[in-house]
Amino acid sequence: MEEELKKEDSRPTKEFRACSSAPCFHLSTCIDLPGATFTCICSENYTGPSCETEIVLKQYETPSFSGRSYAILKTIEAYNKLIIEMELKSYAYDGILLYNAENEDGTGDFVSLSLVNGFVEFKYNLGHGPVIMRSLDKIELGKFHRIAVKRYNRDGLLKLDDADDVAAQASGSTKALDLKTDTFIGYVPTNYTRVFENMGTDKGFEGCIKKLKIGREEIELHAFRHEMVLETKDIHDCSQHACDHSPCLNQAKCVPMDDLFRCECAPQFSGKFCDKLDDPCMSNPCAFGAICKAFDQESYACQCQPGRAGKRCEIEYKNDKVVIPEFNGRSFIRFPPMEGIEKTFSIEVSFMPKAPNGLILYSGQMKNGLSNFISLNLAHGYLQFRFSLGGGTVDLMTLDPIVIRKWHKARISGKGKEGILQVDNSTIVFGYSDTPIRDFVLDSPLYVGSFP
Repeated sequence: MEEELKKEDSRPTKEFRACSSAPCFHLSTCIDLPGATFTCICSENYTGPSCETEIVLKQYETPSFSGRSYAILKTIEAYNKLIIEMELKSYAYDGILLYNAENEDGTGDFVSLSLVNGFVEFKYNLGHGPVIMRSLDKIELGKFHRIAVKRYNRDGLLKLDDADDVAAQASGSTKALDLKTDTFIGYVPTNYTRVFENMGTDKGFEGCIKKLKIGREEIELHAFRHEMVLETKDIHDCSQHACDHSPCLNQAKCVPMDDLFRCECAPQFSGKFCDKLDDPCMSNPCAFGAICKAFDQESYACQCQPGRAGKRCEIEYKNDKVVIPEFNGRSFIRFPPMEGIEKTFSIEVSFMPKAPNGLILYSGQMKNGLSNFISLNLAHGYLQFRFSLGGGTVDLMTLDPIVIRKWHKARISGKGKEGILQVDNSTIVFGYSDTPIRDFVLDSPLYVGSFP
């Protein structure tokens, strides 16, 4: 028995095969080697000891932006301090370079770096209004420039090439910059006009960025080649012309113009990239049987069917307990600020008055010491539309009094310096502002029924 055990113990043990644990990733081939080791023969586009790393080929050396190109980065950590260095050349005097904010709609804190009328602008808001630093000199088109900006607590600094520093300090006592959204380089794809107001331009950057450094880290603006870069869109190499990549939309023709380009639009389209319909209603934006009414190339309004609401009538009213609100002279409904009405707006309201005097709706604010508002109210039985663009007040009043305890439909609109008032099918009343300002700046809520 003892002899049999000795014979069994003397038999050679089977060598461990390392490949049995499948150590190679992404369909790679594992080969066993002596000493229980292995090697991986990686499949295409993968590398590393276990073929765990994807090979990302560089699509460009120096990133080039065509006006709608952009890169999305992670949120910048800039609570107390921020340092940004850029080396770039631009083919246009206006363009978005960098933007990061607290909220996607542009409210709250933000930091931006832009080209505005040829000057470099560095802006940030710590909660008490934006501070703006503007370079002393204009950039030279087609030439590489060095831009450096710094911020520590409330203090900011901007330097363009070898020019003197430009310094500024934020107002208020807050020292922290609270950023929570993604960072955009080159352009910001958003419909919030407040975002473009923060940056001072809505034009995308046209040019090349040779260097971007945030803090101590130089960032390669290429997807999957730097941990800060989340996504890139339509970025190409600086040596290539923009027309090589068809920046013009809707079957438009791209015409080279030195380093720039021009889009020859097909009928019914316009804009730098031929991305805007001459009539925005042609795309049938209004849903569920609503009627679309165009004001200009960029704005329209949907006249919704009963029971529906929203910009495109996409919202259905499901609560039928309160169909028609009734106001007692002190009650009101507060709506969020109206978006995108700087140039044009149109409001329709159906109402049944029970008294000859009273406020129907109001939105307004004070900015730089000037009043900017719109209001619709009843005054001694007449319907009155009043508005101000920051100068004098314009009063429009119906020619005939309103019938009490009868339903009426009123429409007020504004386009530039012109105001319009119409009730039911009566004569349209026009009015014009004599101020040089043409924009309605209404960042406050819209109140209906009364003003608190």
